Amino acid sequence: MAENNITENNTMNSGEKQEKKEKQKGGNVTKKRISPASILQSIWVIFVVCLYPCAFMYIQNFTESAIDKIVLPLFVFLFVAFVAFFINIIIFRNIHKTTVFTSIFMLMFMNFTLVQYIFAQYTNLPEKVFMIILVVLLLVVGVFLFITKKELDGVSFIIGFAFSGLIIMNVVMAIPKYIDSQKKNEEVKVEQYAQNDDFRENVYYIIMDEYGGKENLEYYYNYDNSDFLGYLNDKGFSISNSTHNYEGINTYDILPNLLNLDYIVSPKNTIISEYNRLTDPALYRFFKEAGYNVEMINHVQGLKSEGCDIIYESPTIEMLLNHLHDIDYYLLKNSFIGYLMMDTNLIKGEENPNQGDIYEDYRNEVLKILDLLEEQPKIKKEKPTFMICYMCFPHVPYVLKADGQPAERRVAYDATAKQSYIEQLQYLNSRLERIVDSIIENDPNAVIVLQGDHGAREGYHLMYQYSKSEYNEKVESEMMENPFNCVYWGRASKQDIEGLSGLNTWRVILNNLYGTNYKQIEVPQKYIHKWKYESDAR
Repeated sequence: MAENNITENNTMNSGEKQEKKEKQKGGNVTKKRISPASILQSIWVIFVVCLYPCAFMYIQNFTESAIDKIVLPLFVFLFVAFVAFFINIIIFRNIHKTTVFTSIFMLMFMNFTLVQYIFAQYTNLPEKVFMIILVVLLLVVGVFLFITKKELDGVSFIIGFAFSGLIIMNVVMAIPKYIDSQKKNEEVKVEQYAQNDDFRENVYYIIMDEYGGKENLEYYYNYDNSDFLGYLNDKGFSISNSTHNYEGINTYDILPNLLNLDYIVSPKNTIISEYNRLTDPALYRFFKEAGYNVEMINHVQGLKSEGCDIIYESPTIEMLLNHLHDIDYYLLKNSFIGYLMMDTNLIKGEENPNQGDIYEDYRNEVLKILDLLEEQPKIKKEKPTFMICYMCFPHVPYVLKADGQPAERRVAYDATAKQSYIEQLQYLNSRLERIVDSIIENDPNAVIVLQGDHGAREGYHLMYQYSKSEYNEKVESEMMENPFNCVYWGRASKQDIEGLSGLNTWRVILNNLYGTNYKQIEVPQKYIHKWKYESDAR
């Protein structure tokens, strides 16, 4: 009897111990608490993953946007991320696995439209295939995370560390750009002011971006511009077929030099610092001192208009082509939200017959400016006027045919579409004839200066857009540095400008009209644009 009791007690004790053990084991699973450090790490990782595209977009565009434009997209991304997080933690029951999967999900969510666009560009597969691939990838990652026995806290930390590093790296890289944007450049002194009062006629200065000189057009397009040049010659213009602005092949390597009558920038400067040198440059101050009113027609805000009477100023080219959207729009557009809201035909690169031409606004701005130039000479001025107009034309996008009809949308930025550049140039020539006729008829004593900043840059565009390697850096740089350059002298004596740079042409103009003694100056270094995306002056 006692023996049975002992056996029974032993059995009970053994069972109780086993039950206690199992309860304790189960308790460890159900009662295991997530440490505050793990919670903070997850919040940090998800936050920096969502912040990165917003920070990147703002840093790249901080001179044209405001930091509050990232608030809405960031809030949307964080909201989606934390909803996804709470759903995923029910599935994975592990905070670090949940953090890793949510981060991957958010990267796909925030870049969905962008990735789909790239997929559509390089494959002919239907949209459903892309969706299937994306879902399968998420499932594979999810299953792997679910079955793995590793905590993955290290992987979670690496993700957070990587995206924090990317944000910091972008901030650091933007510091020089920010410093340049805040820097107040020393004003270029006007070397000489007008020495006489004999000439106070109006002066019209029209800068046409990427209008090539004779050598440039013949080299790249085998195009003979002699019909238009003949027209100008008959009107009495001095024409230079061999002008070279050797200091660079980009607008802001050249315009600050032209407008300050000296070589003050080079391709070694940042674009922001070069653009800032367009604020009330020496040429404007020269004319103001001589009693002139300085008026401006400013296409796509290519010039800085401070200190000028603005006849007309259009939005920037980015705003015109994107219908005045800011970075918040593009952050959401690149995400899955953008996919839900946009026409899938656009992602595939197809035309939507119900959608307006996205270049219509840009084309209308060009036409408006040409109309304004034609009308300005008919307006009587109270005082002599120096009118400057910058046009981003015949520069891309190609929006007009020779007869003034809209160009095909597909060729807007196609550097191989040589005929599109020529047709845009031909249309511009036809309008310039009307503008010149209007000036000579209504303001016959006025001076007219027509200049390109640089020539057509087919070699440059082919190199960057299509990686074409047929590029002779010395020859092509010189060809791209050959812009259009001619002067109508009004009642002043005609001067020879053949072979003069745009800058030296202006020095001759001022000497001839106002009795100054500006010397001809040489470019400090001839710029050569090298192959393989290298830029070097030598």
